[in-house]
Amino acid sequence: MWQIEHQCPQCGAPVTLQETDHLLTCPFCRTRLYLITGQHPSYCLPSAVSDATDLLYIPYWRFKGLVFTCTDSGTATKVMDTSTVAAHLKWMPNSLGVRPQAMKLRFITPQTQGTMFMPQLSVTDMLKRIEEQLDAALRTSLLYRAFIGETASTLFAPFFMRSGTAFDAILDRPLAQVTETAFAALKQFEQTKDLQVKFIACLCPACGSDLDGEKESMVLLCRNCSSAWRSSVSGLEQIAYTVLPGNDTQGDYLPFWKIKARVDGVELKSRADFMRLTNATQLIKRQWEEREFYFWSPAFKVSPEPFLRLSQGVTMVQPEAAEMQDIPKAPFHPVTLAVQEAVESLKVVLAESAIPKKTFLQKLPEISIQIVSFKLVYVPFQSSASEFINPAMCLSINKNTLRWGITL
Repeated sequence: MWQIEHQCPQCGAPVTLQETDHLLTCPFCRTRLYLITGQHPSYCLPSAVSDATDLLYIPYWRFKGLVFTCTDSGTATKVMDTSTVAAHLKWMPNSLGVRPQAMKLRFITPQTQGTMFMPQLSVTDMLKRIEEQLDAALRTSLLYRAFIGETASTLFAPFFMRSGTAFDAILDRPLAQVTETAFAALKQFEQTKDLQVKFIACLCPACGSDLDGEKESMVLLCRNCSSAWRSSVSGLEQIAYTVLPGNDTQGDYLPFWKIKARVDGVELKSRADFMRLTNATQLIKRQWEEREFYFWSPAFKVSPEPFLRLSQGVTMVQPEAAEMQDIPKAPFHPVTLAVQEAVESLKVVLAESAIPKKTFLQKLPEISIQIVSFKLVYVPFQSSASEFINPAMCLSINKNTLRWGITL
C-alpha cells in the first residue's frame, strides 16, 4: 500500500498517510481534518537531485480495483493494481513498477518545484488499454465487464534534461538520449492548485459537533444530530441513511447501499420478479408482487467472491426490519465504496443470481440499469472468533477478509 508524506496544516508536524486514508489525524496537535482530493488524487515521487527548479514531472495513471468479466462460461473476477505512462514519450518507462510501494509519495503543494505536464491519455484511454490486455487473454466472447471500486490516481515521476539526455531524477542517472523539443507536445498545468489536496474540519455542518469515522471512511457520522456526510466538490454533503436494529454490545454494523434502480431489458420491478428470475425454491408470496425491489450492495471494499456473495444474499432477503434513526454505540465498519461504484456491480449481481445462467448471460448486453435513489443502511453482524455473522440473513464474512478489503 502506498504511503504519503505530508505536513499537518495546523502545526506543520510530519504526518504519514496511507493511500486509503480520508482523514488526517495529527499525532502532535490532535487535529482531525477531512481530505478532499478531487476526482483523481495526485501525487509525486520524491526527487534525489538538489536543484528542483529544472525538474520535469511526467504523468502516469495508476489503476487499482476489482474487475468482473462476464462471458459465455460465467463470471471471472480479478484484483488489479497497475500503472501506465500517460504521455506519448516512447523513451519513458511504460510502468513505474514497485517504486510507489517502495517510496513515500507526496501530495502536490504550492511548494512543489518544477514543471508538471498534463496527461495526454485520459482515464478512459487507460481503461481501454487494460481492457485490451484482458481481452487478449479471453478464450470466449465477452458479454459484459465492470470495474468496481476502482481508484484512478495521477502519479508524477521527476526527470530533468542535461545536454540532450533525459535523467531519472529519482536515481539521478541517465535514462535516454532525447531532443530538447521532445516535450513540445506536452501541455503544462496552468494552475497547480488543480492538483492540490484540500483539508476541511471534521465538524458536522448541521450542528457543529465532531464527526465520527475511521480514517478510511468516505462517510462520516454525527452522533449528536444523527446525520451522515460524504465529501463533495464544495465540501461535505448530507446523505440519507438508516441503521437496522441489532445488538449494541456485540459485533459490528456493516454498511450497505440500498439502491432503487430502473432496469431495462428484463422485468424487475418487485421482489416477486427477482425471485422468479433466480428460480428460488421459496413460495412467492402475494404481497411480494406489490413490494418494490431494491438492489443491495456492500458499501465497503472486499475481494470479489465475498462481495458478490454478500450482494446476492442481502438482495435476496430484501430486509424489512423496523428502522431506527439513533446511532448505536457499537462499532461501525467504514464506508470505503462509493455508491456510483456499487451501481457498476448490479449487472454482475444479476448475472450471478439468474437461473438458467447461460440464457441470462446472453441478455446482458441488452440490459441497462440506471440509479433512481439510494440510501446508506448499516446492518448488524454478530462477532464470533473469526467471522461476523448475521443469522437472520444466513450471511457471514471472515474478519481477515474484511480487514484486507480496506487496503484494496
